[in-house]
Amino acid sequence: MRIAFDARPLNHPYTGIGVYTRQLVTRLARHHDLIAYLDRPLDVEPIENVTYRTAHVPSVFRPIAVHVVFAFWAHRDEIDVFWSPRHHLPLFLNDLPTVVTVHDMVWSVAPDTMRPANRWLEALLMPIALRRATEVIAVSKDTADRTSDFRARPPRVIHESANTAPGAVPYPAKRPYFLFVGTREPRKNLPRVIAAFRKANVNADLILVGGAGWGDDPLSDHHPDGADRHIIDLGAVDDATVASLYAGCVAVVLPSIYEGFGLPLVEGLSYGKPLITSNRGSMPEIAGEAAVYVDPLDVDSIRAAFEAISLDQDLASRLSVAASARTHEFSWDRAAAETDALMVRAAGRAAEQAQGDALRQRS
Repeated sequence: MRIAFDARPLNHPYTGIGVYTRQLVTRLARHHDLIAYLDRPLDVEPIENVTYRTAHVPSVFRPIAVHVVFAFWAHRDEIDVFWSPRHHLPLFLNDLPTVVTVHDMVWSVAPDTMRPANRWLEALLMPIALRRATEVIAVSKDTADRTSDFRARPPRVIHESANTAPGAVPYPAKRPYFLFVGTREPRKNLPRVIAAFRKANVNADLILVGGAGWGDDPLSDHHPDGADRHIIDLGAVDDATVASLYAGCVAVVLPSIYEGFGLPLVEGLSYGKPLITSNRGSMPEIAGEAAVYVDPLDVDSIRAAFEAISLDQDLASRLSVAASARTHEFSWDRAAAETDALMVRAAGRAAEQAQGDALRQRS
């Protein structure tokens, strides 16, 4: 098939949607003719066997222009299916088969954790995409359930997987450390994570990894100069360093206010690591029995989880065994195969509808 897709997430390789898009496109390109649509030049390594189309649009006009340009390209390229891995579909793409992936429902569940402009766009465009898409993918059952008020048909739940490097050498840290991976934004709950860690009675460090986002800097609280020798902020790092950090950590920490999936949880599972995560959203669905669950709004609840894993070696061992046993639940190869089948189904459904319309016209 000829599949065109919204490739804008590829320019954000360290976000969850960026990882998801690259992993699936790499696999889908082995079997189909893929065409990537971009609103600016690709700033990362291109994926083999993918054709790229780039619209050189001033940044201020991009949010509107892509709806016109992507739809024009899709018709010119005579595609079989258009896929958006990022919640939205081009508004003027009305008569071609479409598949959209929904990663979360932040705008509905936790709107205060979003920038106002992004919240407005999500609230406007996602319900339209859910109603119009030929097929919908949700990355968790929790996310699928939360789309029920907006969708035209039930989504297919296709879990994401881990972006891992087998055999990674543990990070050369001077002390045991907990690991937080995530973009710096209010939904990730980093201020409470840091407050809890500073209160915890643990002989360990906290290492932070993730790209710049938005919101206040929690490291400046109580430490205006940012100085805290037990909290190490590495910022955005490459995949090899992230793998090394996962391999060497005591546990992965992700007590977000809300997650539609929680990619760092699966990455932690793939290294057999205990998890500290929230008792809400998709997080229990993904972490299973490998986590200490916390109330993300309660600093003392998060503090107690740090102490439990640090001080109770039997608990840490049980969680680690549970994590290793759970890794088979998540596979990029399986996710790509299920996505492939859904795209074929979307194209087939559109062909059947066109054939039926033609028969009705002749009769």
